[in-house]
Amino acid sequence: MAGRIEQEKSNKFFMKWDIVVYAILVLLIVGLFLGVFLSRNKVQLTGFEIKYNDVQVCEYDFDNDNIKYNPEYISIEKISDKEYKIIFSENKDKTHFNEIYVDLSKRTIECKDADCSISKDCTHMKIAKMGDTIICVPHRLMITPIGKSDIPDPVIG
Repeated sequence: MAGRIEQEKSNKFFMKWDIVVYAILVLLIVGLFLGVFLSRNKVQLTGFEIKYNDVQVCEYDFDNDNIKYNPEYISIEKISDKEYKIIFSENKDKTHFNEIYVDLSKRTIECKDADCSISKDCTHMKIAKMGDTIICVPHRLMITPIGKSDIPDPVIG
């Protein structure tokens, strides 16, 4: 019994090869982490579109400063050379509205005010990169970015 106690005391907590395996695992995890976050698709926004009930009511092109919109739902106010205010309204009496601000210098779109009866979730959303979306469920409004990518769309089928 005394021999076994002496043997346990002489064993080290980590063996040499344990440390090598742990070091390799740490390097692999760090490498994968950096690979995922550094290789994200950095597509610059070229514009955005606003859809109401899945029908496009507004489209803006940042590169050409060109806007197409349906005046039945959209009114536009130029705040400065670098900022627009777009007001979406479901009806002519302007009771159901969303105020959307477009910053041309930063290429961002933000919904700053709405008269949603629920929680105004859309006013907490901002589009600054591809993949961002602003959705107002009570008004059935969706704002999505448009961008250019060097990666072709996948073909299925």
